[in-house]
Amino acid sequence: HAAVQRLLADAIRNLSVAQQVIWNRRPAFRVPLKPAIDYSQCASLIAFLERAITERHQVAFLYQARGSDEPILQTRLDPYEIEFTERHFYLIAFSYRFGSTLMFRIDRIVQDQAQESPRMLPDRQQLRRERRQIYFTYQLPASFASGGVSERFTIHAVRNLGDIVEIDASDPSEFRIIRTLLAYGEHTTLIAGPQSLFDQMRAIVVAMAGKYQ
Repeated sequence: HAAVQRLLADAIRNLSVAQQVIWNRRPAFRVPLKPAIDYSQCASLIAFLERAITERHQVAFLYQARGSDEPILQTRLDPYEIEFTERHFYLIAFSYRFGSTLMFRIDRIVQDQAQESPRMLPDRQQLRRERRQIYFTYQLPASFASGGVSERFTIHAVRNLGDIVEIDASDPSEFRIIRTLLAYGEHTTLIAGPQSLFDQMRAIVVAMAGKYQ
């Protein structure tokens, strides 16, 4: 960011006085951008993962999960792709340990040659296993959907019930579902879905309420 700011400052200095006045005016439109978190320290790791994905090699690495005191060894993974979401880069990979396709935040993968993390395995990937979709239903005030339902999820059905709309949707990430629904605050209600989704939502809401007591 500092390099970009210096480049802009140099460009502005070369503008005429009239052009600088125009430049310094408050713009009519404001589009705030949220760049990715700085992943420069992960450049070699990303290159390693790209090679593993391209050559269809399995990988292993230590992973520092959120809330865990010690890194957890992921012994055998089929890496599929690198995805950018919520300002972070994630590795989408099938875990033989958990028997499902998971998301691993790349900056939490331990880079330590002494511990052989990450490590490319000689075995090749098996046929790709798609991420399990989580199906759920939530409600919103009808006014929130007057211009159409935001497609943050895969939308399967929308039912207009007077003052509210009921939306059937799916997404592979429980974390993303909860985060998005919480962004609506008191205006949304989760009414159907896996019990684990309700349990997670309830626990987060209770924890949030506890901070304001």
